[in-house]
Amino acid sequence: MLREKTVGEIVNKWSSDLEVQAKGFGKFATQVVSSRYFSPLFYTRFSLFLFALCQLLSLVFDAISLLSTFSTYYRFMTLTTS
Repeated sequence: MLREKTVGEIVNKWSSDLEVQAKGFGKFATQVVSSRYFSPLFYTRFSLFLFALCQLLSLVFDAISLLSTFSTYYRFMTLTTS
């Protein structure tokens, strides 16, 4: 799966997959919150969970961006030292 792929291709694939999953989760979360079967305590806990998930997604996107930057730097260094 990862063989014969550049780091840029892998990073782009992961970031697009993550974006699709985050959108799907957002739709599901909206459906859950719009239902009337849960107590206010559940909404409080659920909103804290969503906040933590958003923070985690932010860290993942930062890591992907950092990986992409290192990949670009590595390619630059290999081209200039050759």
